[in-house]
Amino acid sequence: MSGIDRRVSSGLKGIDEATDWLRLGDNVVWQVDTMDNYRYVVDPYVIQARKDGRKLVYIRFGLHEPVLEDCSGIRVYEVSPQSGFEDFATRIHNIITEEGQKAFYVFDCLTDLLKFWYSDLMIGNFFMVTCPYLFLLDTVAYFAVRRNVHTYDTIARIRETTQLLLDLYEIDDDYYVHPLKVWQRYSPTMFLPHKITSQGCVSITSSAETAELLSNLSFGGERMDYWNMTMDRARETLATGDPQEREEAKKLLATLLVGRHTKMYDMCIQYVDMEAGMLRLVMGLGTRAVDRVIGDYVKIVTLDNPLRSPLMNREDEVRYSQHKLDVLNLKEKRMDCIDVEEALKLDIKTDRRLFGRKDPETARRLREMGRDDGAAPFVVNFRKMLADTRFPEVMRRTAALSLIFCSAVPCRRRDWEKRWICRR
Repeated sequence: MSGIDRRVSSGLKGIDEATDWLRLGDNVVWQVDTMDNYRYVVDPYVIQARKDGRKLVYIRFGLHEPVLEDCSGIRVYEVSPQSGFEDFATRIHNIITEEGQKAFYVFDCLTDLLKFWYSDLMIGNFFMVTCPYLFLLDTVAYFAVRRNVHTYDTIARIRETTQLLLDLYEIDDDYYVHPLKVWQRYSPTMFLPHKITSQGCVSITSSAETAELLSNLSFGGERMDYWNMTMDRARETLATGDPQEREEAKKLLATLLVGRHTKMYDMCIQYVDMEAGMLRLVMGLGTRAVDRVIGDYVKIVTLDNPLRSPLMNREDEVRYSQHKLDVLNLKEKRMDCIDVEEALKLDIKTDRRLFGRKDPETARRLREMGRDDGAAPFVVNFRKMLADTRFPEVMRRTAALSLIFCSAVPCRRRDWEKRWICRR
């Protein structure tokens, strides 16, 4: 297919002129201030796609009002991000596979995923695994992010992956578009700001016009990852909040640690003292301590009493333990995910008992039946490391130093946060 045949219209003549039209395979990310700004470009895009007989798909997951009001003739998928990154990304991937080639997509605002995942990193990861697949299928997809909310690193990762990254501004009822990235297209004025008019677009070329435009824009300063901001607010609440506020902070932290609507969440709320400090321990690389994985679990440790465990039966202890771990494959120069039992067969240069032990009840039953008790499952509980080493003491001191540092070295004041933030 020739380059001309791959061109498609955005539905707005001004956008088409500013970007030299869209192409099949384009992922288009709009940085906006409000959802109404996003609808300003989505509505004509949908109208044009209907005129051209395109297959339209709306992916609905945000907490904001629906981007599309008239969904007639549009496949609408409501996908909840509450179950975590892995499940959400997998379901989106399956939808894209089912819809096939040359579908035209509208996604809700990616910023709303912060309310579920509390992490800019995860939003960047989701876009980086979704965007290339859409590109391979010759789709066109619209995304939005709110301006001055995400970290610069997140926006940089999105910019690196997407085909088009466009700033959209509304000033005195006029709209301006500023292309930040337009893949494999170029014109002498493409990367200048453009005013969108009914006849097309007008490039802002003079210094006076540019200065006037910039004077109406607000630019955010350095931004922390949403996860760090959430942790700081929770730490402050646990230290100074009233009992109800502390309880809400405890529930939020438990949700981030083990997820909501699980038995582990209920046990965390009942038995874990958040104010004492907590650890998420895993065997292998720490990646599995950061990202929750469906069907696998980390060891939650409270520093006031590291050996305290929730009351559970033997089957639950085996079930709610770690079953897989991430390791570096030095030969292939990649990260692999392997079973715990497979890892124990490797030449580990330390005492395996620090990580856990074979389930004694299963081992006993196997011996009674005259079978090899080596088939008993290995339960990762770190009990020996927590009981017989100075590891808990070192972690308590580390946590105490972190709190002292955070309270003693406030680096700058954020008026919009009304609180002190420390740089770490």
